[in-house]
Amino acid sequence: MAFLKTLSGEAKDTRIEIEQDETSLGRAPDNDLPISSAAASSRHCRIVRDGRAYTLKDLGSTNGTALNGIMIREARLKPKDIVAVGGVEILFDGDDVDVADIPPELAHGPSNTVLMSPAPPPSTDRPASFATRKDNRRKWIGLIVALGVVALGLLVVFAYLILRTKSG
Repeated sequence: MAFLKTLSGEAKDTRIEIEQDETSLGRAPDNDLPISSAAASSRHCRIVRDGRAYTLKDLGSTNGTALNGIMIREARLKPKDIVAVGGVEILFDGDDVDVADIPPELAHGPSNTVLMSPAPPPSTDRPASFATRKDNRRKWIGLIVALGVVALGLLVVFAYLILRTKSG
């Protein structure tokens, strides 16, 4: 039977058998394999079983899912594959996994079109940091305030010129 075994992280050496057709992985505690890492999404990825074929699918996670060091969206699994979720490495293995006739669109490797980029090396001493999102609202607010100040200045100059010409 196919199984997952965590190789790193807080739950190192946790092993679960893949008994159902879909196995979910992520930070939320109700996943089949909860991942306690700030870099993991709550619903990070899932493994779909179709007979003896197993497919890993990223669920649009923030930091992506890596298979054997390659970022993937979807890929067919084979025994001894290493899945990385939020910096936690997980071994996929089993003696009932069918590896014959893997369609090219689900295979993984350098020629695969669903590859995204090389995965960063997992960090073992601290959680992955998230990139800060740029806040463009501050720029727009600053621009509007600056334009308001310029408009107010022009209004004061215009009023001064009108009052000066009436008194003169």
